[in-house]
Amino acid sequence: MLCKGQAKWVYWQGRQFQRMITSQLGTFVLLHCDLHPHYDLHCVNRVKAWKKSIICHAGDFDRLLIQVQEFIMCESRLRYRHIDISELMNKPSAFLSFLVFALVVSCSSSASSSKEKEVEIDTKAQAIVDRAIKLHGGDLFKQAEISFTFREKRHYMLQDDKSALYQRSFVEDSDSIKDVYENGEFTRFVNGEVTSLSGRRLDRAIEDVNAVSYFATLPYKLNDPAVIKEYIGVATIKEKPYEKIKVTFEQEGGGHSPDNVFYYWFDQSTGFLEYLAYSKGGNRFRSAYNHRTINGIHFVDYVNYNGGDFESEDASTYDKIFDEGGLKELSRIILEDVSVKVIR
Repeated sequence: MLCKGQAKWVYWQGRQFQRMITSQLGTFVLLHCDLHPHYDLHCVNRVKAWKKSIICHAGDFDRLLIQVQEFIMCESRLRYRHIDISELMNKPSAFLSFLVFALVVSCSSSASSSKEKEVEIDTKAQAIVDRAIKLHGGDLFKQAEISFTFREKRHYMLQDDKSALYQRSFVEDSDSIKDVYENGEFTRFVNGEVTSLSGRRLDRAIEDVNAVSYFATLPYKLNDPAVIKEYIGVATIKEKPYEKIKVTFEQEGGGHSPDNVFYYWFDQSTGFLEYLAYSKGGNRFRSAYNHRTINGIHFVDYVNYNGGDFESEDASTYDKIFDEGGLKELSRIILEDVSVKVIR
């Protein structure tokens, strides 16, 4: 069942599809319907098949009419008010709008149902992350231009729930280089001219730009749609309790490394993120230090550890190994000249 906010989103998505399809047919049809705020569809596979057929046969209204009639007969639990189905049958373009809208409802309902199950399972993890994001800056992450220097490269970022712009500028072999990663599209400028990258060089550049921005603004990105959070329990590090959360990623929308596994430890008392571990390219464990708040956003630097003699151990055990002094310092993750400019 969809909540009120989800129903509203589906409704407007349906209107958007409706306008797009009917305008292509040369007719604008506005269905005056009062959508019931709660609906429940289950024939997901059949809906997907219908959707594919409609894309291929959008102009065949006789075929479409049969499909819609079958859809209505099968989906008796689809509840609309003030829609006269018999009247719509005489208006093929209106029928097309209605079916596209119903398909959007069906797909969104299925996704929403799955999402709700995840929320039920991970309510604890979600609450911990939400609290931490609020403590670290909350909505300011979506309202500010953030820039900093990391290992002699100047980074700039501007992001919200719908878009993300990450940039870095540096000098290499006397050339001025600027990398721009905006909404999944990467462009490299060398001395002001666009230069193409391909293969491993392109993947590495995207990964570097994305990863630096990701870690610099943690825990903000832990609420991305592709993130799957799992509450592990309370872990004790240096005689203090921490809430331990495991993070994995959905294949779709999980970035260039959706198989990554992360662990995060949040101070049970303060709520701040203090430790993290991950298993990409060798296990790593990071301990936060140099906490500071700049124009409302909380930043930290990290001591970066590798597994040392325990490199083969699972990253999930690194809190215990760290507590026992078994990890070895590898490097420092230091953000310099941090600037936050609120623009929204």
